[in-house]
Amino acid sequence: YSDVLPVDVSFYNAAKGCQDAGSKEMAFVFFNRFLDISDAIVDEEEIDEQDLEITDIPSVTTFELPKKCNVDEGTRSDVRDWALDAGMSNTISNDLPTRRCEKCQTKTYKAGVSCHSCRHAAPECIVTGWPVIGASASCHSCQSPARKEAWNAFVMKARVCPWCGVRASAVY
Repeated sequence: YSDVLPVDVSFYNAAKGCQDAGSKEMAFVFFNRFLDISDAIVDEEEIDEQDLEITDIPSVTTFELPKKCNVDEGTRSDVRDWALDAGMSNTISNDLPTRRCEKCQTKTYKAGVSCHSCRHAAPECIVTGWPVIGASASCHSCQSPARKEAWNAFVMKARVCPWCGVRASAVY
């Protein structure tokens, strides 16, 4: 949705969601990308895209940066402090988690639906947006795929398919 949502907000929200979920490595990488984009907006700096080369996340060169930052300076400062502390703590890796592509066996971003090397695409989970690899489930009505654990967690609470809204139950 980089053509609809401001890219700085998208990376900030992705990082914050990862941080809230306890995925500190992903939060660290996405917060740093958010800061790189914010700096590029303010100071017209180049953005190093090396940390996202193994992902299916679009390059910032594929869309226009906003004219101004969409996240306030206080929040950017808080993120900068968190990222600096995290980077210096040596407890958080600055690498995104990886998995082996089912087709070419190249290491690729764990949450990426398509392999950055061979472009093989796994089905996308309708609950998480992550690739459906291993244990899976699908809606009996719309056949939309999901990671089994995510499907079960969702339908145990909502009792409906997250895609089509039809009554659904856990898969065992």
